Amino acid sequence: MLSSKYLDGVRVRIDQGMPTRRDADGYPDSTPAFSKYLRAAGADVLLTSDQRDLISYNSIEVWLPVASYAVDVISNGLGSALGEIIARLLPEPREKSVVHVDWKFRASNGKEARFKYDGPATAAIDILDRLESIARSADDGD
Repeated sequence: MLSSKYLDGVRVRIDQGMPTRRDADGYPDSTPAFSKYLRAAGADVLLTSDQRDLISYNSIEVWLPVASYAVDVISNGLGSALGEIIARLLPEPREKSVVHVDWKFRASNGKEARFKYDGPATAAIDILDRLESIARSADDGD
């Protein structure tokens, strides 16, 4: 269960556009629920446009908002919390769901990581559980 303050202090900026189409005018239709889960977990969420048009492709695929996260530390705990939010947004059967994600993470120490993914949702959740190692790889130039 996601703690009500697990993302306390995390600042999230949600940009208009789709992970696969950054030029789209609007937000993915998952944005309201995604924002709600982030806020419930303690994150400070900012949508960068007052225009709230939602884009839906009406499929088993889930397009998540293009987002940038400002955090104290890039950690596996942060990735696990975001993975749990993804799981809550997936339609059944989850095993057949595909997600599209384009997220950036920036820690207060300057460390940055990017998670851009298009594929099976269950694999995305597994990868997010290892977010800290993704950030370390980004530092090493991998």
